[in-house]
Amino acid sequence: MNAAVKPIQILVLHDTQNDAEPLINHFRVNGYATRSQFIASEDELTAMLAEHEWDLLLAKLETETVDVVHCLETLRGLNLDIPIILLIEEYGLDAIIKGYGLGASDVILDGEPDLLVPAALRELASLESRRALKIAKSQLAESEKRVQLLLKNSKDAIAYVHDGMHIYANESYMEMFEYDDLDDLLCVPVLDIVAPQFQADLKKLLKQRDSSDHQELVCQAVDGEGELFDANMEFSAAIYDGEPCIQVVISKIEDSSAALQKQLDEISSRDLLTGLYNRQYFIKNLNAAYETAKKDQSSSLLAYILIQDISGIRASVGVGGTDVVLTEAGSIIANHIAETVFAARISDDAFALLVPGNDIKAMETLSKSIVDDMEEHLVEVSGKTVQLKCVIGYAVMDANLADGHEALYHANQACDLAITQTITVAYFDRGDVRNIADGDKVAEIKFALENDRFKLNYQPIISLRGDETEHFEVLLRIMNREDEQESIGSYVSTILLSGQAAEIDRWVVSTAITALAKHWSDKAFTRLFIHLTYATISDPDFLPWVNTLLKKNKLPGSSLVFQITEQDATDYLKPAKAFSKGLGLLKCMFSVGNFGKVADVKTLTRHLTVNFMKFDPSIVTGMATEEGHQHLRNLINDIREEGLACIVPHIESASVMQRLWQDGANYVQGHLLQAPSQNMDFQFTDEE
Repeated sequence: MNAAVKPIQILVLHDTQNDAEPLINHFRVNGYATRSQFIASEDELTAMLAEHEWDLLLAKLETETVDVVHCLETLRGLNLDIPIILLIEEYGLDAIIKGYGLGASDVILDGEPDLLVPAALRELASLESRRALKIAKSQLAESEKRVQLLLKNSKDAIAYVHDGMHIYANESYMEMFEYDDLDDLLCVPVLDIVAPQFQADLKKLLKQRDSSDHQELVCQAVDGEGELFDANMEFSAAIYDGEPCIQVVISKIEDSSAALQKQLDEISSRDLLTGLYNRQYFIKNLNAAYETAKKDQSSSLLAYILIQDISGIRASVGVGGTDVVLTEAGSIIANHIAETVFAARISDDAFALLVPGNDIKAMETLSKSIVDDMEEHLVEVSGKTVQLKCVIGYAVMDANLADGHEALYHANQACDLAITQTITVAYFDRGDVRNIADGDKVAEIKFALENDRFKLNYQPIISLRGDETEHFEVLLRIMNREDEQESIGSYVSTILLSGQAAEIDRWVVSTAITALAKHWSDKAFTRLFIHLTYATISDPDFLPWVNTLLKKNKLPGSSLVFQITEQDATDYLKPAKAFSKGLGLLKCMFSVGNFGKVADVKTLTRHLTVNFMKFDPSIVTGMATEEGHQHLRNLINDIREEGLACIVPHIESASVMQRLWQDGANYVQGHLLQAPSQNMDFQFTDEE
């Protein structure tokens, strides 16, 4: 399956994790990648719904693990659009009616894959349609809002006509025909606005209107005082208030159409309140400036100006008073900038400046002068005095960014930094990790890649069967804000969802091979275990790239073991099969990690060429009970029967290691032997 296809996000309410797994496996065996989460409590359900968007909820109606009825009522209260498939143990009218009453999209028999997967796919298709419809409605509403604004302020005289009567006219139209009240115009037939000799032509044209064409009529129009003037009338099909009608645009013959178009373009690009450019026009020019930066390797500075406490101002002086305050703020900004600076109002309380060049010192001076002028400016509104305050963040926009929006985001982050540090002006320094917003793990990962803040640690894997080969597992670490190494574990889901997994995998492989080549110069045969994500095993260029690295560093393929998780091996079985076969051609080895939770050995070895199986930590933890220990022994026997070697991680005591030797385990790993280290310095022998 293509790694670029987003897996189905599934929540499962069932008796146990083991009971939930077969439900997810139904999707996998049918070729659908999944990411699932077993829910063990209502609090866990609420937390999962808050931090992630889910595509499907599978819930068993009768379970002792969690109150499913209450959970579904909670979900309904949150008003989230998540299809629910309710599972019942046996068909019954009461259970089906109850399920639909709880909001279920479908009620089916538990344990019936032939019913589950088609039902789920139907609901997922419906969900996708609803999501697309929601986006389309939002875009349509925004478009209609902009059209209404343009109509209202257009210099063109525009009206809408239905059955020969006016149903709407803008101010320019009313001024042209000298009507002060729209209600008065709505009582006037459209035939009355033209001279009598043209009424027959107009009537015929209105009756023959076709939705697909555009027609014009040159005639004499009659204003409210009965005076005639030459006019050009343009007719086109339109929709107003959801009803089909005719749009009429009237211009006096002596008017220049080019001038009118220029005026319309100017209006459409301006913020009606402040006279500065509006957000849409600003974004258009921002994107154009970015394309120029890529072409010419030039740069610009982008400033984000935030008017502080806009909600408090609105509460004090009302909406109209707030408009007055914002108009004053726009005037102050306009008075401080040169003609080459592009200024715009981009939100309710924010402005932006696009300044050519990269003179940071001049940008700092400009920003402080705007801040100081606003603080000194007192605005009188309805007898109340409002003192303007603002903070400004600015950043560089150049070809090193993904697009212009990233520069705007950086400037906004600098503005947030200024607020946090209680200063008025701040600069976004891309080389400072502190400029990354708290919780923005996507930005942290990107920053780590660009600024060499990933590190590798190595933990030894010890043989219990006399294998003299030195084995180390390669572990990825990231430098945090305090410049301390931190486990990558909390970043894994972000890496996978952000599309950066393949790039990070290549960094790890390249860095590890370089370190191994240096280690080989004066050490015994050493082999590295390197983790890969599902994004990499589907990349056809990865193995040829590895082959080139091995040759460059004069290392044999047998010095590397590439490891993927059991979950990825089952979710992406087809690409994993091709990948394991390709590894064999390079003489590299293959390992399946986190083994023991989803699949059995024979299922994997039937399709994959595997050398090692590394147990999931939960399997090792389970050794505390006799039942769990026996389960581990059975897994070890299954692995050995397939001719594979097993690795038991998280060894914390000598007694556990002794039992594993008796059970037939091949390798052990854990802090008891050695914690992860920045060097491959473990002494595998005691010869010295």
